[in-house]
Amino acid sequence: QPLRQDGVWKERAAAMRRLHGMLLGGAARLPQFAALLHTHMTEPLSLQLKDLRSRCVKLACEVINEAATALGQSFREMAIDLLPTLLRVLRGTVTVITEAADATIRRMLQAVRAEQLLPPVISGLGARDASPLLRERCCQYLELLLRSPSSSRVHEDEVDQIESTLLSVLSDASADVRTAARVAFGAFEGRWPARGNKMRERLPSST
Repeated sequence: QPLRQDGVWKERAAAMRRLHGMLLGGAARLPQFAALLHTHMTEPLSLQLKDLRSRCVKLACEVINEAATALGQSFREMAIDLLPTLLRVLRGTVTVITEAADATIRRMLQAVRAEQLLPPVISGLGARDASPLLRERCCQYLELLLRSPSSSRVHEDEVDQIESTLLSVLSDASADVRTAARVAFGAFEGRWPARGNKMRERLPSST
């Protein structure tokens, strides 16, 4: 209940520390724990990620990190629900908050294999209304996803979206985005060689 209160941030922080302690103590091994965590904690943790206090965001990220580590593939549904919120956190300007969100996204992508994690990342790649940091990080997340076995189940229309979005970020105004995009393109080409070769033919020689 304290995590659902908008005002008393110290009580919310204490509740997250208790939940983190439960995970460290092995609660994830209990039957139905993953389902209960998803049902009762996805929304409250999402609210903490939107908090302006870096301490609340960092504590929420610590809980999510530990849950993803402890639950592995059983964290799948919660990861799918939390990823869009974590990506929105990367639009912020407070470094300590964006770094915490970035580390949490990477932990989830390493712990969970799910093709449903791909669409929010593709959307972030094309986010021209955000800072280059979001596009750069999404290039890095895309590489992780494309090197995962789950990418073999990507739908054809999503492959089309990846290709068109990669073409865009490969010519991004930000050098950091372009560098990350080239690495992601390498993963794309490795997964779909024929499409990668055709795509390479369309790229400027300077890319």
